[in-house]
Amino acid sequence: MAKNPKERGGVNVFSDYGLDERQKQYASQLGFKSFKVLYYGIAVLTIIWYVLWFFEVSIPYQYPVMSYFLLLVVCENFYRIQAARHGVINGISAFSMSTKWNIIFKLSIAVMIIASIITKRDTEFTIIMGTMAVLNVIDGIIEYFCGKKNFEVLDKVDEDDEDNA
Repeated sequence: MAKNPKERGGVNVFSDYGLDERQKQYASQLGFKSFKVLYYGIAVLTIIWYVLWFFEVSIPYQYPVMSYFLLLVVCENFYRIQAARHGVINGISAFSMSTKWNIIFKLSIAVMIIASIITKRDTEFTIIMGTMAVLNVIDGIIEYFCGKKNFEVLDKVDEDDEDNA
């Protein structure tokens, strides 16, 4: 049972709600690794964009923003994949991740974005919004399979525990 009633309501892929000590420790180590990847990725992207600015390369602001967002999605999915591989995603998050409604929701958002792209004729807008739509769908698919994989790992651990008992 949750110590605080708000604790269960705030559960997400990064929370340790319902995890045992081994899982909490691995999730913490993995979170630290993911944060380091994000930190160094931001540093590298910032240096790249600064060098391009220094050489007066004219780049619309949407591209640096999109590159930072892409890095964020990559780091989040790095965490999800590694956490699912070791079964350290809490059950509530894994259940919500592994529902088909999650993918349907993200596909519907992508369809709305693509519909807005069709109505606009601006090339930069089309590139940015198209990238956002593709990232959203890919993120949903990865999230779905990570939720499924997390349950498979936990089922295998439970099966092994029953065999050892």
